[in-house]
Amino acid sequence: MKRFSILFLSMASVFAVMIGLMACSSPQNPGAANTANPTQSDDAPDQSVEPASDEPMSRPAAPVAKDPFADQACPTPKPIPACDPADTKDLVAAVDIANDVKGFMGKVVRIKDTLLPSTMVCTEMECGPENPCCNSCGGGVGFPALPDIGIDNVQDPGRFSCHSLGCKTCCGIPMDHKELIVTAKVTDQSGFLILAEATVCDPNP
Repeated sequence: MKRFSILFLSMASVFAVMIGLMACSSPQNPGAANTANPTQSDDAPDQSVEPASDEPMSRPAAPVAKDPFADQACPTPKPIPACDPADTKDLVAAVDIANDVKGFMGKVVRIKDTLLPSTMVCTEMECGPENPCCNSCGGGVGFPALPDIGIDNVQDPGRFSCHSLGCKTCCGIPMDHKELIVTAKVTDQSGFLILAEATVCDPNP
């Protein structure tokens, strides 16, 4: 009887151990891994990071370049008188004088050629994009073949000069690329070659 009791207890112990092992090896609650943090409310804002957008970031528009004198026209040059018959005689080209300045020095010449603005001298302010032509410029009118010879008339100083008006260049001679006749004296004024006492006329008005 005693042996039977020991055997029975041994079998009961083995059976209990087997049940314990089965309990440990049973799958856990599949929803446990997805259980929300009890300390976090369902109404809490989503703090997940938004994916980066491929669209470029918008930038403020650059200032639009504007000429404050865009709506203002240059002053109309004085009319150029028609040439007299005497003004059309003994004509020389500007390139002829350029090739023999000393030979023409002190002489009155009649040059038939096209007048254009000469090199302009400007102030050197730093202009912003909203006013790209903020500097003031001034210069003269001359013959392209005589870039180093100015034209001067003290009695009519505005006739052979140019100035800036915003982004425009305004001159006392119409810049229509027309051949004109300039009568002047080739002189040397303090080292500067000048066509002095100059007058201008139009051979084909």
